[in-house]
Amino acid sequence: MILYPIVITTKLNPIIGLIITLAIAFMVGCFTWPYIINTLLDILVNKPPAVTWWQGGLIGMVPGFGWPGIVGCLGIWMFSLFF
Repeated sequence: MILYPIVITTKLNPIIGLIITLAIAFMVGCFTWPYIINTLLDILVNKPPAVTWWQGGLIGMVPGFGWPGIVGCLGIWMFSLFF
């Protein structure tokens, strides 16, 4: 089972906690996954950007892909410094 680092729960309605968690994952994915995929496309295969912000948000909502995007973004940034 994959756990997010930030788990938001409420005693009144756990559905609200789930919606807030998914919204945060969507927002993180909107910024990180398009940067990661489009930078790799540019550096490795010299292709134009292919992933938009909303596609990155959907990738970020997949359990286990939301928060690792932050670490991946930093890794791709360091990788791009050398190329």
